[in-house]
Amino acid sequence: MLDFYTSADRESTQFNSIHMYHYNMQRHSLSVQDYELLSDAKRTQKEYFVPGKHRTSAGLLTTSGEVYTGINFVTSANNAAIHCEPLVVSQAVQNKDTNYESIVAVTYPNSNPENNIEILSPCGTCRELLNEFCGDINVILQNEDGDEFKSNIKDLLPEKANDPDYKL
Repeated sequence: MLDFYTSADRESTQFNSIHMYHYNMQRHSLSVQDYELLSDAKRTQKEYFVPGKHRTSAGLLTTSGEVYTGINFVTSANNAAIHCEPLVVSQAVQNKDTNYESIVAVTYPNSNPENNIEILSPCGTCRELLNEFCGDINVILQNEDGDEFKSNIKDLLPEKANDPDYKL
C-alpha cells in the first residue's frame, strides 16, 4: 500500500524511516558520484537555509555528470511554495540536460539548523513528477539506522497516475 503525506510529515525523521517500509523496494549501494551529490545537497542546505523560508534542499546528478542543487521556498500562500526536487529538475531542463542519474533531498529535522542534516524521501507529488519526467532516476534515501542507499523511482511509485486524456 502506498500512502501520500503532507509536507509537515516530510520533516519527521521518524515518518521517513517508517513509511519507506510499506512495501519491498530494491536497495542499491551509493556510488562515489552519489556521495558527492549528497555532499553538494547538504552544502546547499547549510549555505542557503533560512528558518521559516526554507526546509529542504536537493541535488540532481545527470548522466552527463552535471550537478544541479537548489533549496525550496516556503510561503504563507501554500500553493506558491516550491519543493526542491522540481526546482533542480527545472534547472537541468533549462540547460537541456534531460537524462538523469540520481536525486537526493535533505533537511534539518524540525527545521532546526542545530540538528544534523538528514536525507528526506520525496513527497507523493514529487514522486509523481520524478516518475513522469525523469525516467529511471535513482532516489537516494536512508533507512532508520541512517544508512544511505538508492532506489529507483519506479520502486517508490510503482503505479504512477495515468490519465489517458493528459498529454505533455
